[in-house]
Amino acid sequence: MVSVKIPPIGTFRSQLVAQKLTVTQNNSGGFDENWTDIYMTFAFLRTAQSARDFFMLQNIQGTVYEVFIRSAKSKEMSKDVRFKYDNQIWIVRHIERLKANNQFFWRLLVSSQQ
Repeated sequence: MVSVKIPPIGTFRSQLVAQKLTVTQNNSGGFDENWTDIYMTFAFLRTAQSARDFFMLQNIQGTVYEVFIRSAKSKEMSKDVRFKYDNQIWIVRHIERLKANNQFFWRLLVSSQQ
């Protein structure tokens, strides 16, 4: 198991909005795709730093960010969720659930939408 140090809770200052894709059928029989906000959360952000992360995501162009979010039952987390941050759209590339001091966190690797 790989050891990951969780940043202090006081550093979770960046506001992210999670969005999920909803598909509805329109009047002409086609489909409309909309991204719906599902929750807002605060996170710790930094550029990915470990060689393991770069190896996993070596085919992704652009900057890869490491995001830590405190876990809660109300926060859905999957690769079907994307995040909006500072007028950017981030796609989830990797998800890990971590435990530290009897608290659970999500560690995500995200990159800008291509």
